[in-house]
Amino acid sequence: MSTLFNRSNFIKTVNGEKDFLLNSFSKFVWKRAFKNYRIVYEDYMRPDLISQKNYGTIDYWWIILLTNPNIEDIWNDMAINSDQETQYPTALVPGEMISIPSILDIQDFYTFNKKQ
Repeated sequence: MSTLFNRSNFIKTVNGEKDFLLNSFSKFVWKRAFKNYRIVYEDYMRPDLISQKNYGTIDYWWIILLTNPNIEDIWNDMAINSDQETQYPTALVPGEMISIPSILDIQDFYTFNKKQ
């Protein structure tokens, strides 16, 4: 996979430094339907593996998190096992669905971000 779509290329540079809070993600309009993905136990705290399964690269884990606002904290919100359900009652569990954006929209987002 090209380094063109590396996460740092989606983040604005201010005064020579990357500003992780400054991006155009909230202004981007997704054009294609999202795919549903059913969480499995192996996905526990591993959005990189979800990216690998859906895009063939681990590089888009952060987009998966951004497009699923119910996942705020990968350490406590991702596919916990049943023993931990009382400790993390809002966490995703195996069998729940998340949304996966189209790779074409990710490419469009890169272009959109560069224009902003």
